[in-house]
Amino acid sequence: MSRSLPVNCLSHQLLTLTFAWGTHAIWIVAALAVLATIVLGWSDIARFHLGRIWALSDTCFTESMRRRVLLVTPLAILGVITVVQLQRPSDEQDAIRQTIKFCLFTSGLIVTVTALILACTNLPKEIETRVIYTIVTKPTTRLEIVLGKVIGFARVSGMIILIMGIFTYGYLELRNWRLVRGITERLSEEPTESVQHAALSHWAGRGFLDTKSLEFPREVGIFSRETGPDGIQWMAGGKSEFFAVPFEPTESQRSLLLEAVEKGAEVDLLVTLQLERHKPTEDDLKMTRELGIKNPAAASHILGPVLPDTRPSTQPQDEVPAQIKVRVLDDQRRPLIGFEEFDNNSSGITVVPPTDGRPGAVIRLKETLLPRLAGARSFIVEVSGITPSVEFGAGEMPVVFFVPAAEPDKAMIKPQFQGGKPVTPLFLSHTGHRGMILTGDPKETGTVAVYRFRNADVGHGSGGKVPFQVNLSFERNGEFQDTTTSFSVVALQVRNRNTATSSGTIRITPEMDRTTYFDVPQGDVAGGNFDVTLRDLTAQQQLGLELGSLAVVTADRSFAFNLFKSLLVLWMLCVLVVVISVFCSTFLSWPIAVVLTLVILLGRWGVDELGDALNPGVGRGVAGEFKVTDPGASRVVSTSVEALARTLKSVAVALPDVSRFPVSEDIERGISIPPARLAGAAEVLLLYGLILISASYLILKRKEVAP
Repeated sequence: MSRSLPVNCLSHQLLTLTFAWGTHAIWIVAALAVLATIVLGWSDIARFHLGRIWALSDTCFTESMRRRVLLVTPLAILGVITVVQLQRPSDEQDAIRQTIKFCLFTSGLIVTVTALILACTNLPKEIETRVIYTIVTKPTTRLEIVLGKVIGFARVSGMIILIMGIFTYGYLELRNWRLVRGITERLSEEPTESVQHAALSHWAGRGFLDTKSLEFPREVGIFSRETGPDGIQWMAGGKSEFFAVPFEPTESQRSLLLEAVEKGAEVDLLVTLQLERHKPTEDDLKMTRELGIKNPAAASHILGPVLPDTRPSTQPQDEVPAQIKVRVLDDQRRPLIGFEEFDNNSSGITVVPPTDGRPGAVIRLKETLLPRLAGARSFIVEVSGITPSVEFGAGEMPVVFFVPAAEPDKAMIKPQFQGGKPVTPLFLSHTGHRGMILTGDPKETGTVAVYRFRNADVGHGSGGKVPFQVNLSFERNGEFQDTTTSFSVVALQVRNRNTATSSGTIRITPEMDRTTYFDVPQGDVAGGNFDVTLRDLTAQQQLGLELGSLAVVTADRSFAFNLFKSLLVLWMLCVLVVVISVFCSTFLSWPIAVVLTLVILLGRWGVDELGDALNPGVGRGVAGEFKVTDPGASRVVSTSVEALARTLKSVAVALPDVSRFPVSEDIERGISIPPARLAGAAEVLLLYGLILISASYLILKRKEVAP
């Protein structure tokens, strides 16, 4: 999921485009590598023989068995059992999750380390001991040698994974049996009206190794109220809510912006919003005073444009001005035009009322801000409300750019289109410790989250009911007081967009980071086009919501088959390790080959973990951190660090993405691993396998390993 947008929302779509572009480039490189192998090694390809490859793999496998590599598995099993016995889980479900995590982590650790050491040391030692002389003097090609070693060590990895997989399945079944027996004993003593009775009944009947297929919503939005028949979507001022509108200007539209820069012209950002004022509460008045909204010039906080008041003069004019915050981000979520540059006191903008009297504002951008927009392939405009006690409503296209100097039919730059329709703004909220913030309100009139399901496969259910699952986290502030119960209360409602039927309000009491289930009638989700609204009814509390916090349970699957898929992903990761190790060992000594293999394997992950630390501006931050005061030295440090950051990000794109090998992520949560996970891992393995095997062959073909 992104820092401030949920997964598969706007930032996810833009990152997907970036990833797709990088994948296409890697496919081109893979095709060129295969072509080079065919052209330069045609004589070896003509003599290609599968029998010799299998014989070479047998040699690697037999040699590994002689080195007693399988003795590592009993030690790993003993370690898992010891750690599991020492764990302190919060409940039975957590106990199973931790056991799965320990088993798979240990399996992955021993098999990858074993594969790394075996593959990196094999070829250099064969050259050093002259064992390879015997091989290359036989009718074997260098391509067969490379493939034989890859297949041989892949077989060793598969043997270790098979042993650990059998142990994992048996140990988990034993743990599950013991935990279910304990749950059954507790259930007989638990009152039926207890909050925990439903959860205990669920686990007693299904066990803790259930595996489900889930259907997730297409998107989730955070609103101050539910959307009415007019289609206007609302956000509350003074809270963490905002909406985002994506733009992807065409070449002609970017040319318009560049022409405006050259002519020194201005460009208007048209923000069309409806306003609805409410009587301010004491908290609203306090926030208004703290923000200095009545006197923006004296405010200590960054304030955005003041929306001109277009109400008739007969209405009271003494309310605080309605203010918004605006910023523009690039496709990597970096500010192109920050909040401070949209400040009412900024010299870069001018705010004027719309000429047609509609609610909103015309934010006139000075020419100094335009090159940033013109140079961006795509960008996002974010708008949030500042003023408490004011709701801001947005229609289909609340934000557009207008170039006054252009021809009338070309002057408007609208949000990007999808499927011939303008993309609707995404209403979101800023993130807390986990997911977007949803503020609690016991009156059922506060902020609401809307999960939108479109063309969802909801399955057939059971007994006319379709099960949903919810997994939420929540935070409580220092004023939280509840003398009746410590449980959170959440109200949900399912509305079918095809039939206009509703499930009515469903109240649940979710526990922190625990899965809670509820059922709805089959008819309310028939057709797969429906919305699920979610409200937090607990005061002084905030829920953390993610796109995957709510899902439809479409089917039950086999845990054994799910474990097999997880181990298959792990095996594909090990094969990738073997391929990289064999490649590095063709031109390096084995200690250096081990280090380079780790760099190639973990390089992209490391750069991703650095995240925003590599964004533009890091050089100035480093110079300031080390207190480099000399302007010349500061410039050198800043430029060097910026160049290093750009180089790291560029190199990382070309390295394999190990995050596409999710071994335990889904199975820990009891979710059936989808085919897309397997396909993603297979794609990375195929791409880099083709490239590195071809490179290994071409290097070894020109390497003198025998007299």
